[in-house]
Amino acid sequence: MPSPRCCDQPSMKWRQTRVGDRRSDIYVCSRCQHIDAMESWLVPLSPPDRGRCANCSGHLQLKEGNYRCDYCGLTSGKTRELHDNLSALHPSRNYLQAALAAAEMNRFVIALKLSTAAILWNENEEEQVLARAVRLQSLEGLGELDRALDEAYEWSTNGAPPLVWGVIADLEAAAGNMDGALAALKNGIAAEPENLDMWLDLAELFAELDDRGKALSAASHGLNSPESRPRALAVIADIAERYYADSMWFNAEESLKVAGDLQDKNVNLAWLRARLAASAENVGEAVQWLDCVLQLEPSHTEAQEALQKLRPKKKGWLW
Repeated sequence: MPSPRCCDQPSMKWRQTRVGDRRSDIYVCSRCQHIDAMESWLVPLSPPDRGRCANCSGHLQLKEGNYRCDYCGLTSGKTRELHDNLSALHPSRNYLQAALAAAEMNRFVIALKLSTAAILWNENEEEQVLARAVRLQSLEGLGELDRALDEAYEWSTNGAPPLVWGVIADLEAAAGNMDGALAALKNGIAAEPENLDMWLDLAELFAELDDRGKALSAASHGLNSPESRPRALAVIADIAERYYADSMWFNAEESLKVAGDLQDKNVNLAWLRARLAASAENVGEAVQWLDCVLQLEPSHTEAQEALQKLRPKKKGWLW
């Protein structure tokens, strides 16, 4: 909760800063810049390794029968205890789940520490993979994009699953390297052609680049799965709307055809169908599509108004 000293309309969010060799998660009001909370920690910036400290990436040295970091001075036991305490961020006290929760709140300092702990100490291989993805996201959140890319590419050459290419694509896009992002997604799809999420990542990237034909082609791969279908239809609707805005009505219709018989099951596609029919002065078809829109979304105000204008009023015996 914001401090009583904050402004009347606080807008609180987590952001990161650096002081010396420590990184801080700061809970700050974006309106008045009042800092409500701050947590500062050493962070493990180097890639996870059994010979490095999970707390700060220092080198572990065996002294008096115990491994101790040559930088922060923590023993292995104290480091484990520290991360166990941080994992209380999540009720399960699971490193990965706590890291995911921290990243969701933009607490990237904590997320980096916990994801690194999950990589080093979690025996579940699937969770280790997800933890690596969270770690790379956290590095990006801390402004360490080059480190994240270097680590991701190194991972890709050391037995990483195809998921790594989706992560690399996100990082390359964040760096403004769209060619690198496209190349990464193509590598991922080549390694795992049935990965619909990666096909849709590719479709969305092509849409961002306004490569409309390739965006539609990539999006079509997501139509056969109920889980991926909403993203696929969103890309198709986006491309069709662009053609409609450019008065390229034939192209808009051809784009919508990619969705096949799903057009009357998606309110955005049906609404565009209605407008295309109206533009072609096909009143009967426009009315049919407007009826479809209102069946899918009865509160669609624009469709209601358009239908009132297009549908002839019934005349009684007094008129």
